[in-house]
Amino acid sequence: MSIATTSLPPLPQTAWYNPGSYLPDIQAESPQAPEYPILDKVELAIKGLYAGRVSSQSVMSGLEKRWDLDTNSLQTRGLAGRGAFVAARKTMLVAGGLSILRNMASLAQGDVNVARASGNVTSDIATGAISGLVAGTTGALAANAFINSGAAISGGVGTLVGAIGFVAADYLLDKTGFKDFLSDQMTGVLEGLDGQSALPVQF
Repeated sequence: MSIATTSLPPLPQTAWYNPGSYLPDIQAESPQAPEYPILDKVELAIKGLYAGRVSSQSVMSGLEKRWDLDTNSLQTRGLAGRGAFVAARKTMLVAGGLSILRNMASLAQGDVNVARASGNVTSDIATGAISGLVAGTTGALAANAFINSGAAISGGVGTLVGAIGFVAADYLLDKTGFKDFLSDQMTGVLEGLDGQSALPVQF
């Protein structure tokens, strides 16, 4: 006599963590401000040139302090990293300041609310720091490479290369959607905290 066997239904597979509990999918509902291509390009050029200039100046000042009178040589170790972090820090402040002014104007015109304005400022500060780090690295390396050509040429090349690096990094952050992602995340968080941030500002 054969005994019929029945298979038990498979047990549900549960993960040891709850997916989505750490990185929730936040959808921002607040409207975004209209685009101004000319203003965007002017602002990008200002930040790029500033980042390149800051990094090259950091390298030049560092080289002046590291001139070895005994060996008649320059100690260049670590100057590229120094220029990168100086540019990232200062460019982040400039990007944040410009973003605050721009979003305050958008608030006054009723184009955005407090939640979206805060999300835009947060995104601009973060991406400004990242682009500034790229600009600082490329600008500092270029200035260091042309140091034997004189301070004027070295500083000019460092500024130009740094500006190009900033524009390239900003372009990638924009085209990949990273800027919008950061803005939406912060905007969504503020929308969920209270209902006032998502309301239009009344002047």
